[in-house]
Amino acid sequence: RKNQFGGSLGGPIVKDKTHFFLSVERVKQDTTQSVSTKGLFPAKDGVFNVPFTENMAVGKINHQLNPNNYLSVRYGYDKNQQPYGVGPNTPPEGWGISTNKFHSMNVNLNSALSGGRLNEFVYQYSYFKNFISANSDLPYESFPGGVTIGQSINTPQTTEQHKHQFRDDFSWTMGKHDLRVGASFIYEPALDITFSTGQVYQYTHLGADRNSPITSISKNGSIGGVGGSEGRIPNNQYAFYLQDGWRMNDKLTLDIGVRYDLVTGFAFDQSKNIIYAEMTAAAKAGKFSGNICPCIGLEDFGKEAKEDTNNIAPRVGFTYDSKADGSMVFRGGLGRYYDFAYTNANILFAVIGAQSSFGKIYEVTNSTGIRNADGSFYQVGQPLPANQLANASAPLPSHVATPLPKQPFTDQANFGFSKKLGQDYALEIDGVYAHGQDLGTRVRLNVRTGSATAPRRFASILPQSGTSNFRVDLMEGVSHYKGVNVAIKKRSGKLNFTAWYSLSKSTSSASLRATDEFGEYDALNAYDPFAANQEGPVRTDARHRITINGTWNAPAGFRISPVFRYKSKTPYNAITGVDNNLDGLNYDLPAGVTTLNSARGADFKQFDLRISRFVNLTKTARFEVIAEGFNVTNAKNPGGFISNMSLPYKPGTTAFNATGFGAPTTFAGDFQRGEQRLFQLGVRFDF
Repeated sequence: RKNQFGGSLGGPIVKDKTHFFLSVERVKQDTTQSVSTKGLFPAKDGVFNVPFTENMAVGKINHQLNPNNYLSVRYGYDKNQQPYGVGPNTPPEGWGISTNKFHSMNVNLNSALSGGRLNEFVYQYSYFKNFISANSDLPYESFPGGVTIGQSINTPQTTEQHKHQFRDDFSWTMGKHDLRVGASFIYEPALDITFSTGQVYQYTHLGADRNSPITSISKNGSIGGVGGSEGRIPNNQYAFYLQDGWRMNDKLTLDIGVRYDLVTGFAFDQSKNIIYAEMTAAAKAGKFSGNICPCIGLEDFGKEAKEDTNNIAPRVGFTYDSKADGSMVFRGGLGRYYDFAYTNANILFAVIGAQSSFGKIYEVTNSTGIRNADGSFYQVGQPLPANQLANASAPLPSHVATPLPKQPFTDQANFGFSKKLGQDYALEIDGVYAHGQDLGTRVRLNVRTGSATAPRRFASILPQSGTSNFRVDLMEGVSHYKGVNVAIKKRSGKLNFTAWYSLSKSTSSASLRATDEFGEYDALNAYDPFAANQEGPVRTDARHRITINGTWNAPAGFRISPVFRYKSKTPYNAITGVDNNLDGLNYDLPAGVTTLNSARGADFKQFDLRISRFVNLTKTARFEVIAEGFNVTNAKNPGGFISNMSLPYKPGTTAFNATGFGAPTTFAGDFQRGEQRLFQLGVRFDF
């Protein structure tokens, strides 16, 4: 059940000078999640509530200071809460509660100066806080096939961000040139992360059985206090640009520009990170050599920390109107663009490792199964095996970062045209290419050497951290996107529609999720972590996408608006489920498979429909009756396919409890998976 209601109000405060606008909205949605542990823990199975609430508000005042200066002030608020980590194979004890609170204020001053010159100044303040609590403090166990129980490995955690942005854009015209120059400064005094996770024992099972061997046991903790880890990444972001829109003639316009970006604060002090201190000492002593190498990715350790300062981004574009009447227009562009994922996710854990006394205090791994002293396989609940981190004098961080962080960027190119077809139709075709570079990666380089119990690669040169399975945060990932988009549009009085098709290919050697650098990343070969076969299709790589939407102003005042969406199968990562290369990681590709994300899941399709009609009450008041249907055909849209090939496929009695390689685990209606068939009614009142 979903309840959505709100309202907006606007009008003059001072006629022709000062106006206001207010809007509030509340969403309350109650859904459920079916949970099956696939026979492992029947008492934990069931159907559980997944509530979602959100409150939003916007206020805005516009004021004409004088004929040449216009001021706008806007405030926004958003608070929402919902369960975290919900899944079809995880009971509520493994969930959390995620609460987000967001405040923003925007001040905009537009000034018309003499000689056709314009200036726009913007100040924006934003505050964001996220807290994810844990639903339990039970030991965590994970099984191949997706079943997990116990406390979520990502709870509890907190993120808090304060950001001030100052931006000024100045434009003027000189003959055929529309010139723009601008600068931006972002002052981010607070970017604080608290990640107090893993303070219960975490067990990883080799098989989909409660009595299967355990391949990993770990636990986090702190020294000198309690409450977990905290990392602070205050940073400043500077940008400056120049741009010229050159109207060469009635048909051809060139856009030429250059932008410079600089971020300070990401080359942070890591001297208190045990791993960083030992790797720096080893690099300066020349110990990254011999049979532990090639040491690709470690070339910068031993150097002084330094920000990335050479971020110059040129760009050029054109528009050519072949007949100077808009009936046939060609367009294209080429440029470089710098940016990074939210909070520069790739260095978060390294920051925590450098600034807190929190980290790993216990770890035992064996990719073929941890054994007791008598040779039997260890089982959960038995006395713990000897700690493999016995040499550490303090908790070991999970990450260390390069001292020379780089700003990710993409080189992009596009070319296309639009052609008018008759009076109401238009055809648009565009080709797009993007090459991402210096993307964040989180490589496990300290692997086992030759067997599941062999010493780790750097055990002989890193006295305390050499037995730990830590990650090295590097900016060496690449991505490629190639796509062709075709759209047909119709615009007329009664019927408007757009039919859009995309053929594309998207690959990356960074995160398989293509959204940030968190998770779903490991190197196939720690000695060559950036080899060509590390780049594979990303999780969102649907080769074919179709969207058709339109609006028909039907008889009797009805307005009918359908939307149809389709995308072809997206990838998931097929692995053998066993440690074939004996590096201590169960992350090996099956025979004949050369890249990550080689398997494909199922097509996605959804048809939505909206029907509305206005009813006039008076000359100035009316209400609108709205009926909406989502996923009208009730498409199942399966996802979350099991990628472990060591699990034989078992169809089960329903698709929900199917197990084994290639079986889907999520469907429409599951948490964050889109709707099952859903209908809703609404009323909007205008006056």
